[in-house]
Amino acid sequence: MQAGARWRPPERKPPVIASTRRGFALIPVLVALVVALAAGFYLFTRSGAGDEADDSGGPFRLIELASRDFDGSPALALTFSQPLDPRHAYDGEIEVFEMPPRDGEVLTASDDGDNDDTRQDAPPVASSDPKDVDSEGGKRVKGAWTVGDNPRLLFFPHIKPQARYVVKVAAGLPARGNARLATEVRLSIRTAAVAPAYYFASRGMVLPAKQNGGLPIVTVNVPEVDIQFLRVRPNQLPRFLDRVITPPKAQKPAPGSEGHEEAEDVGDDDENRRLSLRGAVGNWELDSLHSLTDSVYSGRFVTEQQANRRSVTFIPVEGIKELQEPGVYIAVMSQPKRFRYDYQVSYFYVSDLGLHLRLFDKGADAVVSSLTDGKGRRNVEIQWLDAAGKVLARGETDGDGRASFAERPRDARVVVARHGQQLSLIATREPALDLSEFDIAGLPGRAVRLFPWSGRNLYRPGERFELSVLARDADGRPVPPQPVQAILKRPDGKRQFTASWQPDAGFGGYYRRAIELPADAPTGAWVLELRADPADRLPTNSYRFNVEEFLPERMKLELTPSHSSLDAKQPFALAVQGSYLYGAPAAGNRLLGVVQYERHKNPLAQQLPGFEFGDANEDSARSRAELDESALDEAGQGHLDIDLTPVAERQSPFIVRATLSLLESGGRPVIRSIERTYWPAPLLVGVRPLFQGDYAREGSQAPFEVIRASRDGKLLGASLPARLFRENRDYYWRFDDQRGWHSGFTETDELVATASVAVPAGGRGTLQVPVKYGRYRLEIADPETGKTLKYRFYAGWSAASDEDQGIRPDRVALKLDKPAYRDGDTAKLTITPPHGGQALI
Repeated sequence: MQAGARWRPPERKPPVIASTRRGFALIPVLVALVVALAAGFYLFTRSGAGDEADDSGGPFRLIELASRDFDGSPALALTFSQPLDPRHAYDGEIEVFEMPPRDGEVLTASDDGDNDDTRQDAPPVASSDPKDVDSEGGKRVKGAWTVGDNPRLLFFPHIKPQARYVVKVAAGLPARGNARLATEVRLSIRTAAVAPAYYFASRGMVLPAKQNGGLPIVTVNVPEVDIQFLRVRPNQLPRFLDRVITPPKAQKPAPGSEGHEEAEDVGDDDENRRLSLRGAVGNWELDSLHSLTDSVYSGRFVTEQQANRRSVTFIPVEGIKELQEPGVYIAVMSQPKRFRYDYQVSYFYVSDLGLHLRLFDKGADAVVSSLTDGKGRRNVEIQWLDAAGKVLARGETDGDGRASFAERPRDARVVVARHGQQLSLIATREPALDLSEFDIAGLPGRAVRLFPWSGRNLYRPGERFELSVLARDADGRPVPPQPVQAILKRPDGKRQFTASWQPDAGFGGYYRRAIELPADAPTGAWVLELRADPADRLPTNSYRFNVEEFLPERMKLELTPSHSSLDAKQPFALAVQGSYLYGAPAAGNRLLGVVQYERHKNPLAQQLPGFEFGDANEDSARSRAELDESALDEAGQGHLDIDLTPVAERQSPFIVRATLSLLESGGRPVIRSIERTYWPAPLLVGVRPLFQGDYAREGSQAPFEVIRASRDGKLLGASLPARLFRENRDYYWRFDDQRGWHSGFTETDELVATASVAVPAGGRGTLQVPVKYGRYRLEIADPETGKTLKYRFYAGWSAASDEDQGIRPDRVALKLDKPAYRDGDTAKLTITPPHGGQALI
């Protein structure tokens, strides 16, 4: 069916039924007709949706040949600009030849992967050179081409590593619609090496009980592995977690300073050194665990044996009797017959208890839920352990799985939850959940809140100013009269004074004091800390102000640009005028300057908020250049031409910022800055994501708005081709004699969808692209200007954190039914979670 065609049901004549029982005979015919109509409508909707999403805006062509993984095996992958038909057999249109080695070329890797010369970490690159694509002398390879989950990818699996292949794609190869490949294409590629490898697949510490299948390990061409299990002694658990989970301590003092010798002694103690028990760990690091652990089990395990294929094997740790005692275990894996300097290591414990800990100023709440169904667990014992493993406090969860502690032990290192044979734990000194990207603002929750203010926040040494403070409760009402502690700290952190302030007699909860700075007050940032309770470690609120010496300027510097915006035809020319404040020109004064170049994501933020222009890859293309020193003429004038070469070939708008310093005769500068936006083209394509938050929902259609704007904000129309790429990263562990165990990744782009966006003149176009999980790059080209927008985003709440961030909670959308409420109103809160579960409010 062609794109845009309307489905029309076939004409049917009324059935002739030769029966007196007409009503009963008509039923199966009606049922068959309804089924046929439903199937036709389903196929129509699927075809229509697919055609809309598959509109490439260009001809059907072969984009690339690459070496990828397919079901864990190395495979040749062809990427096309339009989806293919999974029901079509493409073996007749594509031929694969395995080519013999050329003179002096070695294509065979060693069996154990120790030959460093055969290592190939970078992804192979296909060639279309006539010498490379000549298939003469090659052996035709039998096999089947398979359309992948992404219908634009065609896979030829089970290829050999480090072999050279020539692929011939015949003209006329069909796409899913009526499009066909116009010409024959020949490409050659040398596949990557597949060295033997083995490592633990699990990155977390908890294996959910009865639902994990075991401890997962990944192997490539390794038929067996030896694993020794060490159990951390219960009384050594806090010490173990301190070394493995807790962030490293502060750096050692400088040599010669106080405490240097003591720090050296601690750093040289192998039994107290911080460990990273993930991935490859040296034998000397493992040997330092002998005082913390006991060896409880050792065995050899057979792995999935499939040549040149990454396989996952689950070690049944729950079925091993020696590993059923609750506790933390360390798994040390090695390869039989090999004795190397390091081992693959992971640590874990098996549990169905999910432990969540909230620490307050004085108390704490522990919440325990089941990892199977998310429900709170009742009667779970909570223990707080110190560094020696001694129990400092105990508690038990209620029906909601919650245990509250009015006073939490300050010396506790570990919180342990126990229920029968289940165990879960949290080290109190490990990093808490990362809330940096959440819009959390305001003061910490206190029974009494203090609000200071003054006329300004910049003063001179010796100046006197008035400070007012309001004391209110959590609902904003005045509090009973009570003293407030005030501590004024200088820029070096030392106290200037500590005082106890009483409220004014006539106004409840109001304090007013005069603060007089000393005549020799050091310049910098001062802080006035206010505490409603002097015993609080953190201040209730703080008032910050600066103390500076004011020296008025004696000259003025005026910068006049030649154009309001920049492009290839409008250079950045600056007219400079310098003069003294009493009127004389700054003749002969020295002029220094620096120019900075930085990508400007949205130069039209006021007219078009939320949009982004240009190439996301140019975020790191910042540069800085010093200007040649010059001198003003007799009239105090000068002229500068700012070099635009660093931004001339960019795809994005760039801010060009010039900072000039006019020096007095004594060397004191007068500094002025001016910036302009460089437009790489008269019109630029902009995109704005319509999904909530920073991540698109996994397994959905990610919506975007698309515009085509000029530098003055005028919107123009066009039909623009768009492509969506998924940026895949395949991580691995490899071993060789030169580098030992080392990790890395190969990064490939996978074309996921193509479309054509209709952008109306004066309006905005809409685009929806299908996403699953991971990192994506949306590219929208403008054929008129030759510029391409590249916008990078993530799908799935933890896609970005899986690469380079810490542990973060999921986003839950909260929405109130009103912007404000009166006394007695009922506020209705709508909670929209990313997945089902129980909420703790």
